[in-house]
Amino acid sequence: MPKTKYTKELILETAIKMAKEEGIESLNVRKIASMLGCSVAPIYTAYQNFENLIKEVDLHYRNILSGFVVRKYSHNEFFNMGLGLVDFTIRYPKIYMYLYKNTDDFFDILKQEANLMDMMEESHLSQLLDTEELKYLLDSMSTFTQGLCMSIVLKPDSLSLKDAIDKLDKVGGDLTQATLERKGVLSDYQCKQRGKQE
Repeated sequence: MPKTKYTKELILETAIKMAKEEGIESLNVRKIASMLGCSVAPIYTAYQNFENLIKEVDLHYRNILSGFVVRKYSHNEFFNMGLGLVDFTIRYPKIYMYLYKNTDDFFDILKQEANLMDMMEESHLSQLLDTEELKYLLDSMSTFTQGLCMSIVLKPDSLSLKDAIDKLDKVGGDLTQATLERKGVLSDYQCKQRGKQE
């Protein structure tokens, strides 16, 4: 019977699968070795220290999160970021919680990844709102989205992607409308929206 070769790729793949099920915080060398059916020696041969393996698992999931955040769910990039984050959280609740707890400014990373301020400044809203008002909208929706994600983490089956779409659309629309109304340009925005539909 040939001896199993415990490659760096196999060890990382096992750690990634375990992290999805149990969370990154719960990973340790003995658990991974047990899952692989080996001693801890092959893990320390492939990764000089356990922190290097954790960094690779962390990076793997950050890359997945980036893919969700920039995914085109709709024509509205502002909406897409929030929906991407919620979609990621529904699929990877333990990973979302780990990344949220272990990143100094989680939403700043997401905003940079999706270049949301740039996208918002190029949108039709930028013709009616200044940069500070656009930033207010983005920060407010980020806070709301974070609340949705925490609800998913605490009660994983509490929110479907369809429910999230409805909530994000409703709250985003209400927030945008209130901001435009406060500035006195709501009717201008509504006229532009009607013009697009015709």
